[in-house]
Amino acid sequence: MSTNETRKIYILFTGQLRNTDLFNQSLAELFELKAEGIIEEIIFSTWRDEYLQKNCDMNKDLVVIESDFIKNTGYGNYIAQMKHYIEGLMFIHKFSQKCFVLKTRTDIYINKIFLKKLIDFDFNIGENFSKIFQHKIWVPWFEITKPFYLEDSYFFGEINDMFKLYNLSKIYTWENLEQGITHIRRFSFPFLNYFPIVEEFVNNKYGLSTNIHKNYKLDLLPQEQEEYIINLLATYYFIMKTYFVVDSDNNAIFFSDKQNGTASRPFIKNNKKLDPNLSLSENNTKNFAISNIKIDYDFDWLNNLIKGKFNYDPISQSIALELNKMLQQKTSFYFYKKANSCVKKGKLDEAINMYKSAIKHNNSFAWYYYYLGTVLEKTSRTDEAVEAYKIAISMNPNSSSFHDSLKKLIDQ
Repeated sequence: MSTNETRKIYILFTGQLRNTDLFNQSLAELFELKAEGIIEEIIFSTWRDEYLQKNCDMNKDLVVIESDFIKNTGYGNYIAQMKHYIEGLMFIHKFSQKCFVLKTRTDIYINKIFLKKLIDFDFNIGENFSKIFQHKIWVPWFEITKPFYLEDSYFFGEINDMFKLYNLSKIYTWENLEQGITHIRRFSFPFLNYFPIVEEFVNNKYGLSTNIHKNYKLDLLPQEQEEYIINLLATYYFIMKTYFVVDSDNNAIFFSDKQNGTASRPFIKNNKKLDPNLSLSENNTKNFAISNIKIDYDFDWLNNLIKGKFNYDPISQSIALELNKMLQQKTSFYFYKKANSCVKKGKLDEAINMYKSAIKHNNSFAWYYYYLGTVLEKTSRTDEAVEAYKIAISMNPNSSSFHDSLKKLIDQ
C-alpha cells in the first residue's frame, strides 16, 4: 500500500558543495518530485557562501541554511558533519514534527525512481521490540564484520529518530575504533543504553574493536573473547534486522568519487541476502586493512541471522562455526594443513577432526579421505579407516597408494 499520501518527505543535503554538476542533476529530479507533491522541501545545510562560491544553479525553491565556518571540525570532520546535520533537522522540525527526512550529500545522486520506492518502504518495528526508534532507518549497506559501520553519507528516517543519530560524545576515539569511527559514532549511539555489549565494543573490550573487521582466528582466541565477538556480531545483526531497512538497487545511487557508486558498496539486498558479486568489505583499496573475503560458501546462515532465526542467548554452536567462516576465510586446504601439523605433533584425535573439516569443505578430493584413513588406522579405528580408504579409491581407482594401504590394513 502506498504511503506517499501520509508521509511528508524532506530532503536534507549537508556539508560542502563537493560536486556542482551532480548536485544540479539531483536537484532537477528532486524538484520534479516536489512538483508532483511527493516532496515538501529541499534543504541545503552548509557553510556560509559555499553555495554562491561554487556557481551552483540558483533556484529560489532550494532552502539554503548557512553557518559560520569553524576551525575545529573534529576527527573525520564529525563536528562539522553533526553541525550541518542538526541545523538542517531543527529547521525542518519547525515546520513538521512528524515527517521523514532523506539526509544526503551534494556528491551523491539517487535517481527518483529509487526515491519513490524508498518512500514506500515499510518502516514499522515489531510490537515486541523496544521502541529505540519509532520507525526503522533506511541505509543502503552495512559492513558485516565491523559493527555499526553503516553508510552515513545518505540515509532516511522519521525526523524524531533522525535526531537520535546526532551526538558529539567523546567516548568515540580512533584508538578504540579506527576505520569507520564516524559511521560507528552515528549509528551505535542510540543503542548504548539498551545493549551493554555495544558499549563494550565502543570502549574496545579486550582490545578487539580495532581489529574486528580483519580476519580473526576465532579458534585461537581465549574462549571468553571468542564468545564476546560472536555475541557482539549476533547482537549487531539483531539490531540491523529489527531497527534498519537495508536495500539498494543497481545503478540507483552514484558517488562522484567512485567509478561505480553501487558496485563498490556491500549491502544486504532486500534485507535478506548479500550480493555474491560484492566484497564483504567497504573498501577494496590498499589504503585500508580490511580483508576482502571471497564469497565461496553458502549464505543461508546469514539469511537466518538477518531474519532472527538464531538462538540469541546463548548463541548456538552452529552459528559460532558459521561466524568463524565469515571472520576467517577457512578453506579445505586450511584444515588439511592444520591436520598435517597436528600429526607431526602427535595430536592424532585433533588431526582426525581437522581432516574431517577439510572434507566438509571439499568432499571431492580423494587425498583428504586417504590421509584421514592413515590417522584413523594409527588410532586403531580400523573400520573407519577402511571406509575412508574405500571412499578414496572410489574417487581415484588408479592410485596404487590407496589400494596398497587398504590391502595392508585388511590383511593384518
